[in-house]
Amino acid sequence: MVGLVERGLRNPSVELILRMADGVGADLPQIIKKALATIGKPQRKKLPA
Repeated sequence: MVGLVERGLRNPSVELILRMADGVGADLPQIIKKALATIGKPQRKKLPA
């Protein structure tokens, strides 16, 4: 499965991402938190009144 993800032939499930992060000793929630801080939160468009 990892090989398919690496080649772009499959999208990883959340479970696989968590297992891969655990396997390399990465703190996935912390990585996601930093990524969200870097890109900022998406802004919602306001509908006209």
